[in-house]
Amino acid sequence: MARGRKKGSKLVEGKIIEAINDSLPSNITVGLGEGLKIDEEASEGLSQVNPEEVKSIESVSDFSDIDWDFTIYDTIEYFQADKSYELTKYRPIDETHGLDFNPDWFTEARDIKESTGYYTQYRPGTKAHRDFWSEQYRRCRDGYESHGYRITGDNYFFLNFYRLKDVTNVKVASSGRQTSFPQFFSKQYEYFHYIDLCTHTKHDVCALKARGVG
Repeated sequence: MARGRKKGSKLVEGKIIEAINDSLPSNITVGLGEGLKIDEEASEGLSQVNPEEVKSIESVSDFSDIDWDFTIYDTIEYFQADKSYELTKYRPIDETHGLDFNPDWFTEARDIKESTGYYTQYRPGTKAHRDFWSEQYRRCRDGYESHGYRITGDNYFFLNFYRLKDVTNVKVASSGRQTSFPQFFSKQYEYFHYIDLCTHTKHDVCALKARGVG
């Protein structure tokens, strides 16, 4: 019997990816070979949301005491990771900035999933279940704020609903790999904000990477 990918599976996978993308906010797109890494419960929950019913909300964090390096009135020519931007509420996190930042503020959904096996205990079909996933959809679309910091919608989706192959616990070759949620990295936080800022200011995005590196 021939081994390898079954004939036509690319087409089937493509249909699955198309369906997943249709269920996600427009700022988030997954490509072929990536979509099946999205948590199954999350994909099903987000697909049941009516985007037109998900309204944006006013800022829930108090940013009034932040001395922004670039206010919404300043001209932004390029992104500087060590500067703060009022437009997207980006605040740097490095050796000297953001020392009070805690990534746990932004991973509550996935932490509950890891501890209980489910994102929510609300029964599917109930208003509480719909409200939960509508709020998650809004966070993936608009971003999420907590304790005077904001992560972008793409970053929120990546941290809470995306699954990566776990290469740390593989002991035997070809034994298969489990998946796990991504860790929070400040450089990824910067990169997501860089894209978000370029979107707001109508600038092109440019990024360099090595081959074989995601």
